[in-house]
Amino acid sequence: MHRQTMDSAPENPSAPEGQSKDWGELLRQRGYADMLEAMPIVVMVLDHQRRVVLANAKAVEVTRREAHELMGLRLGEALDCVHARETPGGCGTTEFCAWCGALRAVKSGLANASGQAECSMLRQGRHGLEALDLRVTVKPISLEGQILALVAIQDVSHEKRRRTLERLFFHDALNTAGGLRGLMELLCLDVPENLRDKAEFIRDALSHLVDEIISHKVVMAAENDELSVSPTVLEARDILTKVAALGRVHGRGVEVAVDPGSPLIEFVSDQTLVKRILINLVKNAVEASRPGQTVTLGCDLEHNRVALWVRNTAVMAQETRMRIFTRGFSSKDESRGLGTYGARLLAERYLEGHIRCRSQAPEGTTFTILLPLEPRKL
Repeated sequence: MHRQTMDSAPENPSAPEGQSKDWGELLRQRGYADMLEAMPIVVMVLDHQRRVVLANAKAVEVTRREAHELMGLRLGEALDCVHARETPGGCGTTEFCAWCGALRAVKSGLANASGQAECSMLRQGRHGLEALDLRVTVKPISLEGQILALVAIQDVSHEKRRRTLERLFFHDALNTAGGLRGLMELLCLDVPENLRDKAEFIRDALSHLVDEIISHKVVMAAENDELSVSPTVLEARDILTKVAALGRVHGRGVEVAVDPGSPLIEFVSDQTLVKRILINLVKNAVEASRPGQTVTLGCDLEHNRVALWVRNTAVMAQETRMRIFTRGFSSKDESRGLGTYGARLLAERYLEGHIRCRSQAPEGTTFTILLPLEPRKL
């Protein structure tokens, strides 16, 4: 037996019982209908009893009802939620409704406060049961002394599925590639001398693959605000030395060295993210260089910040300089383009830093990461 967790009485005490104003018509007179029609997502306006008084064409399309059929329905009823008609009070009155994000957001709007929540809903679709993942955003509207709720609904099911697939992919790919790399490291110890070069090449290729997977995983997590920052005291030249050693693995005949004039500078930051930024920049610099050339790393103090820089001798074209930090842009091919974008994302969103690029003859191209010696928020 279901218990009623929320009664179906009007939530807005300012609306007297028996009020019979045609809110939909009043909204149309004020131009709301035209504005809603311009929206490419489902948008409805609900009255103080959470009933639909206005809906746009996208709402008609998604709910598979005519506009007049939507009027007077509550949100769960309009979307055919499987629980919407389980009790006489309808949508909002079953025990399941206590955990409904859409209901919470709507009640916030009717209490004259903006709200947003995600809602996982089962609905009766044309071919049986369907699962919906919705992001519901609600803004209050004041109309003739009454608070109405403007409700925008976005289907985020594809985002949920993509994130789940990303997590599964990165987990499985890293386990597989990391296991193969570990196996090749063991084989390199016992392989016959005439096969050693080939075995080490395979080991290094697997190391490169693991690093690429980690790089993409970090950028995806950063874009989704899922990264955690772990600050610690770092020494700039030590970090550069470690990154240079990793860069030589991918050097392809290009030397990767640390400027011997780099001073000892201590600063506080996240070691993993700093190294990830530098590795991305070093790989780009190596790919822009020819065998026999050198990629140089160094550091300086600049206005109470540590400046970590990576330099190669090539000079960028103007278009490349203008678009170098754009997501998806690459001077190589369309499948590339996360390196410099990812570096800037990590530096600016997570490390309170800044990254700049200068490219001119005869110096070449230099990427500089500016990080605070003692960040405020980390």
